[in-house]
Amino acid sequence: MGGGVNPRPPWHAGVPALVLRFACGGVLHVATWEGGRLTLHDHDVEAERALAGLGAERPRCLLLADAWGWAMDAISDGGASLASGLTVWDLIEVGSPGWGPTAEALLQRSLETFKLSLGPRFVSSVKAERSQAAHLRVLSDLPAVMRRMLALEVIDRHGDTLWAAQRLGGGEETAEAMVRQAVSEAVRTSLDHAGRGLGSRMSIAVRFVGPSDRPRVEVADETVTVCVPLAWLARVGAWELGCVDGVFVADVVSASADASEVLVDGYSWTRDRGRVVAVPLRFAVSRSDGRWAETG
Repeated sequence: MGGGVNPRPPWHAGVPALVLRFACGGVLHVATWEGGRLTLHDHDVEAERALAGLGAERPRCLLLADAWGWAMDAISDGGASLASGLTVWDLIEVGSPGWGPTAEALLQRSLETFKLSLGPRFVSSVKAERSQAAHLRVLSDLPAVMRRMLALEVIDRHGDTLWAAQRLGGGEETAEAMVRQAVSEAVRTSLDHAGRGLGSRMSIAVRFVGPSDRPRVEVADETVTVCVPLAWLARVGAWELGCVDGVFVADVVSASADASEVLVDGYSWTRDRGRVVAVPLRFAVSRSDGRWAETG
């Protein structure tokens, strides 16, 4: 593969750059998300942060950059920096129906938690609550595609931990539902490609496996059971690799540095004595004009 090979490329290596436009100070500004980084194009970020430190109002773009950086830091430290008992999985819920964190609500939680304390710990907690609430409010207003990037970052970093912990809350259940839906759609598309109405006839079940387990597909009677890690959504689905030329892709084995050539493990479908059989395959694919195809 050209450009060097990375056995386990970063999930965002295969995701095209996103161009975002925001109204900021009455003017349309541009930001880009690429390779996991958010970049502002119409601001001198460091200079404006310095002015904000002296009391100047922060422009909307800067608020966005600060909120995104805060979220990435929280994901990196596993949620240790989050206040009010929030976890990194709660970040997946930001902006969803019913999600409405406000500075006042989070501040009230802080008051209840530390109502017997009048010392520095109380003051520090209130500041953390206010700052967190402000960041969450900004993230809630992000376009859906950016909230998805946030969710993918959480799933990629902490999906294996969630599997080991076997615990579920709101954000964790949302993450599992996202992965189940994406895997089911990819398998259904692959079955449809095989013809004979397999896509509509077969039931699809998704089970999550640990990081040391190989993704696999099992077929019994009229049910296809797909066993993949939670991080499948970030490491396969986000690359739009779920189904390539009618083959369901279960895992990315390796990829070129620019993520234009990828070696994958997948499954095609055949029939044996009237029964559906999943046939394991390992093959190379490349992307041209935004479309993946098997490399000859």
